[in-house]
Amino acid sequence: MNTGSVGPIAGETIDYPAPFTPETIEGIVGHMNGDHTDSCLAICQVFGGQPAATAARMFSVMPDGAHFLAEAPDGEVEVVVPWGTEIVERFDIRLELERLHREAYTALGIPLDEPEEH
Repeated sequence: MNTGSVGPIAGETIDYPAPFTPETIEGIVGHMNGDHTDSCLAICQVFGGQPAATAARMFSVMPDGAHFLAEAPDGEVEVVVPWGTEIVERFDIRLELERLHREAYTALGIPLDEPEEH
């Protein structure tokens, strides 16, 4: 099932496969950038090949993975972190982002807090 919409680049039209609807992408990106910038950075450092990054923000989620912009020593770089499993529904995206968060924090030696309800 596809839903046509305007893409992340102004004027670009993309057919997004479900569950990657524009509303889903916007909701997840807004939540990650509003509440979880520390997780975005850790994920980019550990899984995105940017260990020296000082900041990161998500700009999309697509079938190939989570898309971020990371502030690296040489400037801003795009980072795509592939999903570790097939994404079939929106909840799968949440589970994958939570897994990436836990594994990145563990790799960096950052203590994990008790999970919060969102």
